[in-house]
Amino acid sequence: MATLARKNTYTNYAELLRLGGRPSAAIQADPGVWDCTRTDLELHELNHWTLEGMRVYSDLTRWKEFRNYQQVIRRSPEKFDKYNETLQQYRESENILTNVQLQLERQLKRQTKWDDWSKCYLYERRKRIQLEQIIAPVRQ
Repeated sequence: MATLARKNTYTNYAELLRLGGRPSAAIQADPGVWDCTRTDLELHELNHWTLEGMRVYSDLTRWKEFRNYQQVIRRSPEKFDKYNETLQQYRESENILTNVQLQLERQLKRQTKWDDWSKCYLYERRKRIQLEQIIAPVRQ
C-alpha cells in the first residue's frame, strides 16, 4: 500500500511540473523516525505517503483549476478585458508590486513561468479573500 501511495505521489508531482505548475514543497521522501511502540512500520510509511500524496494532489488540482480559469477568461476579449481591469484594481488595493502582463490566448506561448506563477498567486489570493468575506459573518 505504501508503495502505491509513493508511486502516485511521484506521478502527480511529475504531472504538476510537466504542466508548468509550482509545487508548494519538494516531496519529503523520508517518513521520519518510526516509533515501534505506537504503530507498525508499514502503517507509518503509508501514513507518510498518504499525507505527501494529498499535498501534491492538492497542488496539482489547484494548478489545473487555475489553468482552466485562465482558458475560459482568454476565450472572450470582453471577459479578458474585465478580468484584466479587476486584477489591476486588486493589485493596487493590496499593494502588490509585481507587474503581471496578461496575454490573450493567442499570445499565451510568450509568457514566462514567472508570469504564470504570479497570476496563479493572484488568483489564489483573490479566491481566498472571497471565501473569507463569505465566512466573516459566521465568525462573528
